[in-house]
Amino acid sequence: MVAHFVFATSHLEGPARETQDLEAGMSNPVVGRFSALADEYLRFRPIAGLYCHSEYLGRKVREVDDFSWSGVDLQQVAGGTAYPQPQSPA
Repeated sequence: MVAHFVFATSHLEGPARETQDLEAGMSNPVVGRFSALADEYLRFRPIAGLYCHSEYLGRKVREVDDFSWSGVDLQQVAGGTAYPQPQSPA
């Protein structure tokens, strides 16, 4: 989960909005599990990597006039990275 948050802040915010990333993280861990109403293979299984808060500290290095995501080259922003592919249940 932390890796996803850091990816989002450093890659999506940095080049598109011209910010310098200083620090990112997660705090206040949460204990979770699937309920009795979940699909049978998930029932009562723990869910790891849950956090209540995320933090980002960045420094704006230049002003961007009339910013719009439609004008952003997504290949430049994401750099060919992607979220991990879903895994089938064991």
